[in-house]
Amino acid sequence: MNKRLSFMQKNYNILNFYFFCIAFINFCISFCFYLSIVISTGFAIDILGESTSNAGLASGMFIIGTMAARLSIGKSLDNINLKKWLFFSLIIYLIISLLYFISYNFWILIITRFLHGFSYGICSSICAVIATRLIPSFRRGEGIGYYALSIVLASALAPFLAIYLAQQNLYKLSFFIMCIITILAILAIFTMKVREIKRGVNIKIPNSKANFFHKIFDFFEPSSARICLIICLIAACFGAVLSFIGDFSMQRDLVFAGSIFFVVYAVTSLFGRPIAGRIFDKKGHNIVLISALVFFILALILIAFAKNSWMLILAAVFTGLGYGNFFSSGQSYAIKVAPKDKVGLATSSYYIALDFGMGVGPFFLGFVQSGFGYGAMFLVCAFIVFLALVFYYFLIAKRA
Repeated sequence: MNKRLSFMQKNYNILNFYFFCIAFINFCISFCFYLSIVISTGFAIDILGESTSNAGLASGMFIIGTMAARLSIGKSLDNINLKKWLFFSLIIYLIISLLYFISYNFWILIITRFLHGFSYGICSSICAVIATRLIPSFRRGEGIGYYALSIVLASALAPFLAIYLAQQNLYKLSFFIMCIITILAILAIFTMKVREIKRGVNIKIPNSKANFFHKIFDFFEPSSARICLIICLIAACFGAVLSFIGDFSMQRDLVFAGSIFFVVYAVTSLFGRPIAGRIFDKKGHNIVLISALVFFILALILIAFAKNSWMLILAAVFTGLGYGNFFSSGQSYAIKVAPKDKVGLATSSYYIALDFGMGVGPFFLGFVQSGFGYGAMFLVCAFIVFLALVFYYFLIAKRA
């Protein structure tokens, strides 16, 4: 029996047709997300004549909408018909994409950004849960690593296209592209199959204090709390890299290295994540997650002291090996420690923590940059990731 199970584990084709379908859908919605992040900022400044701070608000409103969606749907992900919900959510995603064509008022743009982020939060949460149900538990680390590549590819391709379209003042074309890609995602749903799970027995908690905590746990899976703290901290630092690397590279006269930073990050992640996933499944989570945190610390130190292009490009490689690997392997760990009927809630909790870090990190770290410069800000980021490493050791690694 053990030999038969071992044979099945070794020969299971994780990259099957249905897996590619859900990864493609996730790529489409993530592509629209990254495209809109860049385009909305330029659109607010160039077309609406808004200030940089208001343009930042328009861009960040998407993440606020995403967080609101994850909080509202997280407790329901293990109970709903995922395929039907994904279909209708993508229809809404398409309708809201059309609203950009009439967003010639700043507040209409703000509302559109929030609704777009809300629909993205629902779609991406459902996609993540469907992917985990397609991946067997004995290859979950590797499988989620492959799935996360859909986001990596989107993060590499969409910003390049968005920057080109913004330079050519082709904002309407960018909105049209978002609609077409969303339609492709909708069509892909009809080729999918989704495995439903049987839910366990719900235990009602009688006293009022327990009911209070029970309501909290409806929105947040407690088993994933420790890894959520870690991803929140490092996502805050990655958010700072994402937001400020362009301006930083211009100040340091490293424009070329800054322009290819996320391409190098994406290529490194493309090769690094599947390998990290296999190590996660065979050797356990600690070796992958601890090494990822160390790589990210080194990346941030390199950025802080970067005086030539090779230092910034090497930092991009380390960012891919660091944040890139932690992002997917951390999600694998959150799912691993969650009850089987709480996988959806654990996934939602993980992304809520990530979104929160990405949203607030650049805002608070921006104050450090204003007072002390980019070098000091990235050193503070490195210290924050070091704290995350310390927390990881005492909260997770030492308990293993």
